[in-house]
Amino acid sequence: ADAGADFVVSGGDYCEMKGPMAPINFFRETIFPNLKKQVDAAHAKELKFIKHTDGNVNPLMNDLASIVDGLHSLDPSAGVDIGEIKAKYGHRLILMGNIAVDSLVRKSEDEVVEETKDCIEKASAGGGHILSSSNSWAAGVRLKNCLAMVKVGRKYGKYPVRI
Repeated sequence: ADAGADFVVSGGDYCEMKGPMAPINFFRETIFPNLKKQVDAAHAKELKFIKHTDGNVNPLMNDLASIVDGLHSLDPSAGVDIGEIKAKYGHRLILMGNIAVDSLVRKSEDEVVEETKDCIEKASAGGGHILSSSNSWAAGVRLKNCLAMVKVGRKYGKYPVRI
């Protein structure tokens, strides 16, 4: 906070492609109380708290939305639809994502442009969306695809959003 940060992003995955890595009760009894302490510490410094986790977070969404200020990665490859998350939680969560890293590796530049426009259209209206990839840029990510994502974000990510 003293250096001018606006938020904290916490890593550590809770989910894999099929869902949570542990039973939901384990998260509620062990993980989430500790996560809440981290969030409270960030809030004490007037910082927002964004939680990163890969995978299918859908089963944990109600719990996470009651604790954190935002979520990254909202992984489309794991069946997470950022439009559905925006509709249900967008009034109270910062959404960060969700251009699939796999798209940045395997898809054409034109396909990445369309995926990025779709993401902005689903998640950016009304604010509270930070356009990003769904995870760290892995080996094999095509620079031209990353630049296309950024270019589309700059062109269409301004408010009011019009695509």
